[in-house]
Amino acid sequence: MRDPIDIIVPVYRNVDLVRECLDSLRRNLEEIAMFEPRIVVINDSPDDRPVNEYLAAAEKNGQIDVLIFNEKNVGFVRSVNKGIAAARERGASAILVNSDTVTFKNTLAELIGVACLDEQIGFVSPRSNNASICTFPQTP
Repeated sequence: MRDPIDIIVPVYRNVDLVRECLDSLRRNLEEIAMFEPRIVVINDSPDDRPVNEYLAAAEKNGQIDVLIFNEKNVGFVRSVNKGIAAARERGASAILVNSDTVTFKNTLAELIGVACLDEQIGFVSPRSNNASICTFPQTP
């Protein structure tokens, strides 16, 4: 995989978590610079003033490459689909990041490294100690 990469972040409320997520992504973009990463944010919080103001300022300052604004709340799946459509237009692969995610050094490089191990790998998902269906170890 040598396609460019779009990091898709669907956002619904909670400006503090969104800010922390985007800050952590920007801190770690250099490790995947060869893939020309682009941060694509889909704002699904049309009535949340703090989120709208923060994202507009982040786009204006170049901290977000593409900002898609939903006129009404359309939900997670439709928001993600808009981000994937933007990636497809660019011919990019996609990394989907929840807006409450904090990435650390080598997180992005490891995801891409695993995806590149075999051309038949089409989906890579990290594990967490607090991620619903991706939680490891599973609790009874």
